[in-house]
Amino acid sequence: MCRCLEVSASGYYRWLGRGESPRAIRRKRVTEKVIDTFEVFKARYGAPRIARELLDAGVPCSTNYIAGIMHKEHIRARNGKGFR
Repeated sequence: MCRCLEVSASGYYRWLGRGESPRAIRRKRVTEKVIDTFEVFKARYGAPRIARELLDAGVPCSTNYIAGIMHKEHIRARNGKGFR
């Protein structure tokens, strides 16, 4: 398989034993916090509000980063009722 993919065997096994990257670890932590915040506010908060809450809690993030996490986790905020 290594010959077909033109990869050295030692490089493949080094890749296999490598741990998670710091970026992946950070994304997991932020994802957990996004899900917790989403549940605390009863699924009413979207990405901008959740990003603001996390920034206030000291978690550095942007609205687009939170929106990407929410999209990947299939989380959508519920709309409020319209005014009659």
